[in-house]
Amino acid sequence: MNERKGNPMFSSIQVNDTEDYSSSYAATYTGVSIKTFILLGLVVLFGVIGVVAIPVNALFAMIIISPIVCLISALVGYRVPSAAMICGILYAIFQGVTLGVTTAIVDAAFPGIASSAIIATIATFTVMLFLYVTGVIRASSKFRAFIYTALLSILLVNLVILFTSLFTSALVDVFYGNGAFALIIAVAVVVIAALSLIVDFANVTNLVEGGFDKRYEWTCALGLMVSIIYLYIQILRVLMIIASRANKD
Repeated sequence: MNERKGNPMFSSIQVNDTEDYSSSYAATYTGVSIKTFILLGLVVLFGVIGVVAIPVNALFAMIIISPIVCLISALVGYRVPSAAMICGILYAIFQGVTLGVTTAIVDAAFPGIASSAIIATIATFTVMLFLYVTGVIRASSKFRAFIYTALLSILLVNLVILFTSLFTSALVDVFYGNGAFALIIAVAVVVIAALSLIVDFANVTNLVEGGFDKRYEWTCALGLMVSIIYLYIQILRVLMIIASRANKD
């Protein structure tokens, strides 16, 4: 079974990239881990900078263009390994600023929710890594198909909601309000986001054990960062709904 297709970025890795690399030029778990921590550190750093140091006008401009920059950075980083480091840094900077401001606003409305989301994200990542390492959950072809289908479904539903929001807020209220249905959907998305980490772990294993070139470490780090940030955002959303429902009661 080919495990390199769990994340779109790994589709750019060719079989012949495993050939004729000495151990000093081959990707390692340590290398991927260090680079992932570097990118996540930049997210945190620029999240803080976005809240305390960037002027309001510049901040709004960055938030507006952030989705475009992050999308382009991710796509280029996925397809061009030599550009993965720069793309990862750009993604971390712009996503960090956006997340920092968003987190600060949410935490001001619901004190303590940000720290809870961070702790929950770390705990979830740790649990999923343990389940993967111990072999409790494996990235089989059926598992991958399930994750891909679920993520694609989430994307399509969000596109439909975005389109219909131009005419009515009905679907927005249903899926992004604080009702019971919205909470159930949000929890389900968190579960999918957590399970998708298993596929990312399997891809990293395939990369390292397959002897791929060291330059792909940045590609792996970018992929893991994107997955972790997505998990954090979804956990934050669940906690927001719970807090909103509690305040309402």
